[in-house]
This record gives sequence, C-alpha cells and structure tokens, in this order.
Amino acid sequence: MDFTTSSAGAKLSSVVLKKPSSQGKIFEAVLLLIIVVLFYWFIVGPKRGQLAAASAQYQTLQSQQNDLNKTKIELQKAVSDLNSHPQEVADMDEALPLDDRVSKLYIALDSLTQNSGMTVGNISVAYNSGVDMAGDKALLADPYAVQRTVQKLTTSLQVTGNFDQFQALLQKLENSGRLINITTVNITPAQSGTFNFTMNLEAYYYAE
Repeated sequence: MDFTTSSAGAKLSSVVLKKPSSQGKIFEAVLLLIIVVLFYWFIVGPKRGQLAAASAQYQTLQSQQNDLNKTKIELQKAVSDLNSHPQEVADMDEALPLDDRVSKLYIALDSLTQNSGMTVGNISVAYNSGVDMAGDKALLADPYAVQRTVQKLTTSLQVTGNFDQFQALLQKLENSGRLINITTVNITPAQSGTFNFTMNLEAYYYAE
C-alpha cells in the first residue's frame, strides 16, 4: 500500500517537472514578435514620422534664417551706403520725389521760366494720385513701406519770350534736378517780336 502511493507521487512529480514542448517555445516567440511589431507600429513608427517632419521643418527654418541674415547684412550695407552719400540721396529725392505734390512742380517751372527771362502764361497739371501722403501718418513716418512704381505728371506749360530766352529755358529744364521730359512744343507769334511757346511735359515721381 505504501509502495503504490510512492509510485503515484513519483509519476506526479515527473509530470510537474516536464520541460516545455517545442510548440510552446514557437508560440512564445510568435507572441513576442507580434508584441514587437505592434510596439513599432503604434509607438516607434509614429514617433519616427514626427521626428522626420520636425527635422524637415527645422531645416526649412534654418534655411529661412540664413536667408534673413543675408538680407539683413545687405540692408545694413545699403543703409550705410545711403548714409555715406547724403548729397546723392538728396539729388535722387529731387529727381524722383516720393509724392505727387504739384506745388513743387509749379514752383520749379515758374522759377526756371522767370530765370530764363520769359513770362509764364499758364501751367496746368493732370495726374492720378495713388497715395495721399498728407492724410496718412503711418506713410509719412515710413514713406518706403509701400510698393512703389514710377508715375508721371502730365503738364502743359505756356510761356512768352524770344528764341534766345526759350533756348535758355530748355537748357535749364535739361539741367534741372527734377526728371522732366518734353514731349511736344508748339510755337505761335506774339507781339513785339516775341512768341508764345506751349510745351507738353512729363514730370516723374515714385509712388504706389
């Protein structure tokens, strides 16, 4: 009776201590592989995509920063050049003003005509104003902030005098600091050996 019990216990111990089968090992390996794949798919993969996108964005921002630094250096150089040539800047402002104020053109044409010894008959100016600087405080504070193109003031100038005086006027217009283009000239006789000269002019300015 005791022998039988001992034999049953030996068999039970043999069953408990039996090593896992090869099928169990394969199942565990497959399960581990599935866990690794799922981990990569749901965690590592998205993180790699985010990292790649962040890296590409960083490269783009770095390139933009380099471009901005180059532009900043060029602007600083341009400002330095302007500050070192004040007379040239003043001449440019006179030749191509940043506004279409006709009063400046009236005064210039009247002064040039009288200095030539001629009499001013009439000055008329036609224009289409794109920028009203007088009412725009922000534009007055920073006149270079807007996109500008070359515009023109179409002007009619009627003067009276002789040919020598008219030649002197033409010379003064040519030497004037303001950009002025004479498009047509009409001459009619006046009194006492003088003539009426009617000129169509184009004066230019730099505006929006």
